[in-house]
Amino acid sequence: MLTKHQNGAFVIVLNPTDEIVVVQQNYGDHLWMLPGGGIERGELPGHAGQEETEEESGLWIYQHKLELVALFTQRLGLLPLFQTSYYEGVLRKEPSNEIRAAQFMSFQEIIDRRQ
Repeated sequence: MLTKHQNGAFVIVLNPTDEIVVVQQNYGDHLWMLPGGGIERGELPGHAGQEETEEESGLWIYQHKLELVALFTQRLGLLPLFQTSYYEGVLRKEPSNEIRAAQFMSFQEIIDRRQ
């Protein structure tokens, strides 16, 4: 989870049918979101995205296969958004302290859940 004005990195992980990995928070409103989180001091954004995605989703991704697709700025920080379709493993089945669930969803399913 990011604190206000913290740098963070997020990753769009696509499966062969272009569904996107989303994770459900285990706190607050239990929102569905892209895997990702804060960037530690001295850490590369791609590494942060890789580590957070693996921790939250259970999928192993490769930092060198991440493609930067957007860079958002906020008052005191940057939020890079990466994309990849290279991954190994299976989605997390058991909840953690942070994540309640992880699954692939189509873009339309993601939109429908936001309404």
